[in-house]
Amino acid sequence: MSYFSQAQHAAVAADPSSIASLYASERSRFLTSLGANFSSEPEEHFKLAFCGVFSYDHVPYGSGGGSTADSLAVMLSRTSMDCDNYVAITWRLFELMAPGHATKVAAIGWDDGYFGNHAQLVAHKTPDGGGQGGGALVVDPTIGLVICGYNYDWYASGKTVNSAYSTSFYYDKGDGIGQFNTNVKTAFFNGLIKPSQILYAFSDIEKFTNPGSSANWPTPALADLTY
Repeated sequence: MSYFSQAQHAAVAADPSSIASLYASERSRFLTSLGANFSSEPEEHFKLAFCGVFSYDHVPYGSGGGSTADSLAVMLSRTSMDCDNYVAITWRLFELMAPGHATKVAAIGWDDGYFGNHAQLVAHKTPDGGGQGGGALVVDPTIGLVICGYNYDWYASGKTVNSAYSTSFYYDKGDGIGQFNTNVKTAFFNGLIKPSQILYAFSDIEKFTNPGSSANWPTPALADLTY
C-alpha cells in the first residue's frame, strides 16, 4: 500500500520545498521502515532514500514521464513516469532537502543484462578523519528499493549483495512492473550484474537531465564513484 497519503503527495507537488518538513514529520517512521542495518548510514543518505521512496510512491510507472529537463513542479504533476524521471525527481528533491550536501550522488544507467535498460541513483560519503559518517547507498525509485553498505565497484563487478541490507517499499500500483521488480532484486542479490551493462554515470544533475548525445555520456571513472 502507499507509504504516503494523497494529501502528503499533493502538498509536495504544490510546493516541492515542503519535502523537508515532510521528512521531519516522517523521519522516525521512515528509519524504522528502513531497518537496523541502515542505522550506520549518514543522515544525508536517509534523506536521499526518503526522496526515492516518495518519488516511487508518487505515481505509477508509465510512458507519461516527459523530459527530465522539465521543472520539478512539472514532473511532480505527471500521472506516470519512467525510470529516468523517477531518478530526476528523487535527485531534485534531495537537492532541496540537503543543499551543500557532502554526499556524492550519481545517476547510473544500465542496459541489457538481467533487467535491461534502467536508471538508478548511487551515493557514497567518505568517512571523516575519525572514520565516522561514511556510507554507501543504492536508491532505485522506480521500484522503491534501497540498498546500503555496498559500493558501486562491488555489485557492478558481479558480486552478491546480501538482501538483509536492502529494504523494499514495492507494492502493486497496477503498472505491470512486478516482474521487473523481481528481476532487479534477483540481479543484485545473486551477483548477476556485469560491467558490460554500464551505460553511463552522471554525477552532475544538470548534465543528467540534459544529457545530449550518447557519444558524450560520462563513464563511472568520470563520475568519481570510488572511495
